[in-house]
Amino acid sequence: MFETFSLPEKNHQVAVWMPCFNAEKWVSQAVESVLTQEGVDAVIILFDDCSTDSTASILRNLSEQYSNKIYISRPLVNTFKSGKKSLRMALLEMVQADFIAVLEADDFWNSSEKLRTSIEAIHKSGASACGHTVHVLGDNVRAAKYRGVIEAVSAQNSKIKFFRSQVFSPWRVATCSLVIRTEAFPFFLQNQIAKTLVGDLVIKLGILKSGPIEFIESPLATYRIHIESSWSSRSLVKRSISTGKTLLSLRKQLGVKRVAATIWYGAAWAMLSVYVSILFHFKARSKLYFE
Repeated sequence: MFETFSLPEKNHQVAVWMPCFNAEKWVSQAVESVLTQEGVDAVIILFDDCSTDSTASILRNLSEQYSNKIYISRPLVNTFKSGKKSLRMALLEMVQADFIAVLEADDFWNSSEKLRTSIEAIHKSGASACGHTVHVLGDNVRAAKYRGVIEAVSAQNSKIKFFRSQVFSPWRVATCSLVIRTEAFPFFLQNQIAKTLVGDLVIKLGILKSGPIEFIESPLATYRIHIESSWSSRSLVKRSISTGKTLLSLRKQLGVKRVAATIWYGAAWAMLSVYVSILFHFKARSKLYFE
């Protein structure tokens, strides 16, 4: 099943799960942001999904340089195209670590204390996981709109209970910010995670079965939006349809009430996205008019 297979033999405090595909432009920055983490014992579990650019070569060089920190696995076929994404979960389930942190190869962490801060927050609160706000990087209009939504929600976090709700956590927590207790990782949903584009949403909802997700109001990571992304490059309509189907398919595993509440909150998030999009549209129109 694997062309390259490598996992650490002993337990570590944190295993940073980093899936990547054709990430030659960004993966070095992502890896570097993990290697500079202070005060934690962390290793990087890289899953190269049969990249066709120079990603494999870059990863090889990095693993040779940091042989005790970087572990690379590469399947024989692309799991996304072949429908065998469950291989990713099977690999991750074999990892020995107290915590799992998620960082896709086109994102990166801003602070060298990101992991330590997140773990301390989990220990202090007793939560199953921790996330935080993120910077949004991207020069296109889609990135600007997403920044607008994040800012609009963040502005309400301390005011309205609606936005502080645990059921709303999956919509607030960017995947690249997640640090999870390994025992709380929802491996029981691995088939659902493998079958959908919104696997990160399934993971976050599954975490809530074990306990709450702590949230830090500091942007300790950067989420990158670009046209090559399999998710952020899609339109709001396509993302909403895909998300709705996924949530409905989870009603048995997670309970009808939780899924129904999450759909409701997701609709609110979508409405907020539309509102911000309209503001951007009229702002652009008025700027064009006055110029």
